[in-house]
Amino acid sequence: MTRPEAALEGLRSHARQRSEGVRDAIEQALRDLRRRRQPVNVNAVARRAGVSRKTIYNHTDLLERIRDHRQQPRVVVAEPAPALAGHNPIISALRNELTAQKDRYEGEISRLKAQLRARDDELAAVHGELHRQLTRPPGPG
Repeated sequence: MTRPEAALEGLRSHARQRSEGVRDAIEQALRDLRRRRQPVNVNAVARRAGVSRKTIYNHTDLLERIRDHRQQPRVVVAEPAPALAGHNPIISALRNELTAQKDRYEGEISRLKAQLRARDDELAAVHGELHRQLTRPPGPG
């Protein structure tokens, strides 16, 4: 093999490895989104895998898997029957504690989001005033 042929073969090998790495990242992103029961679409998979949407469109088999997943009905996990929940008092107590924690955390998240919105409004007002000050024509006084 001549030197240019060896260089070309090295480039081809590197390109194959990169392509396989990208495929692996896309497949992993698809599995993660499914496992977390998050929306599965090209944008979400691309964002999770750290690749462009065009890259996903270039892998037509993976694109088909994404589209197939979107057409599948979502599986809703039903709550356990009340009779089973009361069967074991430890499980019931833990479930109640987790529910209470979840409620507390959701309340805290709501409160923090409200604080962020208020600060965003304040920041927007300050930016508006700063812009007004900077763009005001110089005048007497």
